[in-house]
Amino acid sequence: MALSGGALAAVLLLSGCGGPAAPGEVPPAALVNGVDCQAPNLSESVLVYPSAPGLATDVPLHPDAPAAGDVPAGFEPVTLIRCTFMDTVEDEQGLWSAVTVETLTGDFARLLTALAEPDDEPGFNQACTADMEFVPVLWLENAAGDAMRVAWPMTSCNKTKPATHEVVDSFTVTATQKLPLALITTREALDAGCTMQASIPLFGGLQNIEYPPLVDANDATPGSAPTASAAPAAGELCLYTVDPGAGELEPIPGADAEMQQQLQDSAVFIVSGSFVGAAPLPAATIALIEGAASGAGVPAVDCDTLATRFGQLGSAETIAPITVELDGCERVFGATGTAYETPAELAAALAGV
Repeated sequence: MALSGGALAAVLLLSGCGGPAAPGEVPPAALVNGVDCQAPNLSESVLVYPSAPGLATDVPLHPDAPAAGDVPAGFEPVTLIRCTFMDTVEDEQGLWSAVTVETLTGDFARLLTALAEPDDEPGFNQACTADMEFVPVLWLENAAGDAMRVAWPMTSCNKTKPATHEVVDSFTVTATQKLPLALITTREALDAGCTMQASIPLFGGLQNIEYPPLVDANDATPGSAPTASAAPAAGELCLYTVDPGAGELEPIPGADAEMQQQLQDSAVFIVSGSFVGAAPLPAATIALIEGAASGAGVPAVDCDTLATRFGQLGSAETIAPITVELDGCERVFGATGTAYETPAELAAALAGV
């Protein structure tokens, strides 16, 4: 059946509500043995930066939580548990994404009434905002320790009803804890001041093209060349291995070899890498790196050889760190993205890193 212009507009408008256009009847919540805010399906919408390959990045495996549902008649809760995501926690392994688990108590009769409110039906040709709502997960627990994940009543735009939030917020928090979900940054990277992912500032295929200058965190003048400190301290070079497939364009169906090469040459790549360790460097070597990356360095010649390993100074502390290719073209990139030749003395100092 063809849709009229008005009907089509209604479908498109409602599609921005973040859920189905017509809320259906919510089934009763399933009863389980205890609350689990670390269930993997509860945090699927939470974005975290990946950790280095091969690491045990997750907490011990948890089963999925049941679907949220209505509170069945006869269930008498004595505890409300609220699971809020978008948090972090740090331990001896590193920095983790985390869930904040709050235990609450309050007027459960009022809460059950608020949770029993039916979902609103969408109106004709209704406009909804397209913003994403991060909603806490709610569990109810009875005196025997049986628990259920309960559903929030929804508006006609498939957003949670503010009145329900008011009731939940009226409860008193009696206990709070943070539980880990996925490892974001390893302890080694944290201690060295490194990020888990980094990139070589290459643009326009594998050819180096200077892009608009960035602002160094220690430089108050945008676009000015970074200057080496008079007496740099010893530090660590963050080390990265280029991710598989970086700098290569997937074959285009129907493209012959010549066209494929043209597409490869004109494509824009971000050559990214994953953290594999940190190398301690003496102050003299850091001075050589900073000197090579300064405006006084020798500009690099054109080179198409993609590096497989690179290092960065100031990976976590600065907006634009200095990047050193450890193989391939063996260039040094300053904070503005300009590529310079690696002096022989620096190459010798970095040998074996």
